[in-house]
Amino acid sequence: MVIKTKSSKRYYNIDFLRTLLALLIIVYHSYGFCIGRNKYPGLVHLNVCVDLFFIMSGFFLFSTISVVQDTFEFIKKKFFRFAPVMWLTVPFVAIAAIFAKGIRSNFFEQIFRCLMFTNIGLNKFINPNMLFNVSWYVCVCFWVSIFYFYLNKILEKRQLNMAIWLIVFIGFGIYFGNGRITGGHDYFICNFIDIGVLRGLIGMGIGYFIYMFYNSEFLSRVSGLGRLIVSFIEIYILYFFARYFIFSNHV
Repeated sequence: MVIKTKSSKRYYNIDFLRTLLALLIIVYHSYGFCIGRNKYPGLVHLNVCVDLFFIMSGFFLFSTISVVQDTFEFIKKKFFRFAPVMWLTVPFVAIAAIFAKGIRSNFFEQIFRCLMFTNIGLNKFINPNMLFNVSWYVCVCFWVSIFYFYLNKILEKRQLNMAIWLIVFIGFGIYFGNGRITGGHDYFICNFIDIGVLRGLIGMGIGYFIYMFYNSEFLSRVSGLGRLIVSFIEIYILYFFARYFIFSNHV
């Protein structure tokens, strides 16, 4: 279950999960660059960890935003929170382009990166094989957060629930309908939407419904056998993801 202290309001179980997922993603990309993904168990679908990050981002987004919050202030706050990560990649990509083959850097590409335009449909202007792939996740998280914030601001509760449910449901249909199981962030699906943006919309949408369930305080009313059953379900979900996604080589 999610453990939260009254004083710090930190979700300690989620903090642990973040650290674990970050380590798994580092392992995934390290083997991808240095050894080869298909040689080790789990590295085929280990990128599902990024989708779990999107889910957590959606959970925290909807747990903090307010309908009375000014849209421009929200965008500004998010931009200056995410943008420094992008800015730090600029000198590294420029240096890497000098010494490594297959990595290029030009003025317009760096401008797009600094303005958070990586992997939102402007793929022709951004090198998809760039060295620091973290930039695609940061940009998608930034723009999808703005989109969901505005939906939350202009729609009533029932309308918001329906809109996000449709986004998640249709998003899964498009994603799986194009032969995907996990991964992808640098190409269009049906010449309509960037797959990275689609993953962000799906993941953060799921995070919204998890927040809705958590905010209902259902778990606080569960005790005894019910708490044991909930703990068993959590353990089984963790096992399911580990067995069939993180440590599976089935394509």
